[in-house]
Amino acid sequence: MSAQIGQQQKELAKLIERYSCRDGVHKTTVPSLFFIR
Repeated sequence: MSAQIGQQQKELAKLIERYSCRDGVHKTTVPSLFFIR
């Protein structure tokens, strides 16, 4: 895995933590799209 991909994964993990404070199903701005943590 490249260093760039590793850095992007860390950034994504921080965003997920920031916007989904608990486990479960989360709505998105797209009506038929849900995020599961």
